[in-house]
Amino acid sequence: MNAAQMREALWKHYADRYAVLFEVSTNTYPEVTPVAGEPPIRTYHRRQIDVLAVSTARRKGIGPLDLLAIEVKVSRGDFLADVRNPAKQAPWREVAHRHAYATPAAMIRPEEVPAGSGLLEVAPSRPGYWDVNWKVRARYGETPPVLPGWLTLTLAYRMSRAEAKLRGLSGDAGDAESAEDLRGALVKARADLETVRGKYLRAVDEACEWKTAFAATGGGIPCKYCGKPVVPRTLRGGSFSKWRHRDVKDNAACEPARLAVSRWAEPEPADDLDPPLEAS
Repeated sequence: MNAAQMREALWKHYADRYAVLFEVSTNTYPEVTPVAGEPPIRTYHRRQIDVLAVSTARRKGIGPLDLLAIEVKVSRGDFLADVRNPAKQAPWREVAHRHAYATPAAMIRPEEVPAGSGLLEVAPSRPGYWDVNWKVRARYGETPPVLPGWLTLTLAYRMSRAEAKLRGLSGDAGDAESAEDLRGALVKARADLETVRGKYLRAVDEACEWKTAFAATGGGIPCKYCGKPVVPRTLRGGSFSKWRHRDVKDNAACEPARLAVSRWAEPEPADDLDPPLEAS
């Protein structure tokens, strides 16, 4: 999964209960770097959170709002680098009631999540939709944070810009479009996407049928890993379940190439329309 898919998954999961904002920056945040034998160096940064979910507080004693700050990570290296530098997330742990990392499922072990943070796992469920579940639930701190004035002002500015754009007041060429026009364009774009996805899936099915029929004649199709001929291992009603090398002697030469891609990969013919490999 990429970062854009992660953000879409989180928005669809939280949008009916939270106001979901993306890439919200803190106010200027000071950091002091000690230098041996010299005065400490003070630098100022803005720390940005990938997703900020805001809702009316349902928990007593935390104030009028409930803020969940979510940092999106799509690679282990990026996550581990973030954990090794606690200062990057410190401002948002101070501002939000809860802090969590969102990652693709099974990428992070629960014991790797730092204290004071939660872990949301995102996994595809069907085309365009994802399951979002707590692997490590983010806990509320003993002392609820005080909503800072700069965050209130930041949210007010964002609402102001969004309203000006919808009303065509901000001077951008596209602002004359009404909210209904924007919704209509979004519906059309989604319909076009579904059409393209349907054509792609049909093309995959047709390619599979062609490969099976051609390989069943005995000639075989080049393996995508080693180039040696492969044929269907079984035929079920004109379709194939798995592929095998026509000559079993080719298995040994092909195995290192397959293992470089996936330990569980079966020999498959070379075809750009093949779906991505999935571990079974």
